Amino acid sequence: MATYWWDILGASFLNDHTLETVYLRSLLDILDRRNEGLEDSGPDPTSRNGIFKSDPAQSLILLIDFKADGEALWPALHAQLDPLRRRQYLTFFNGSEVTQGPVAVVVSGNAFFKDVVSNATHRDIVFPELDGKQD
Repeated sequence: MATYWWDILGASFLNDHTLETVYLRSLLDILDRRNEGLEDSGPDPTSRNGIFKSDPAQSLILLIDFKADGEALWPALHAQLDPLRRRQYLTFFNGSEVTQGPVAVVVSGNAFFKDVVSNATHRDIVFPELDGKQD
């Protein structure tokens, strides 16, 4: 397991090592390769292959631990996940049921519960547990 400390907004002590450059671009490239030819499979994320060749239906859990101000980080994270969202790679909750996709995004740390539940009809970022936080 690799752990990096960076600012999701782009500043980093490692210069160009951001969430997008270290993880998201590579993840998107892998998923695009694993799903070549499936572009016409419709909007159903369950028809998308995950990154695991031995079990293409298995989701990858992308854990994002907010170390800085959750209010500032939330819109940046949401925007950086948009390419995965547009290609239907994210697991999401539609208000009544969960639709599995190749990637499940889980946030912890200084992320705010109110942000996670703000969209009642399409929620693709979740908390692992309430963790005692409901603010």
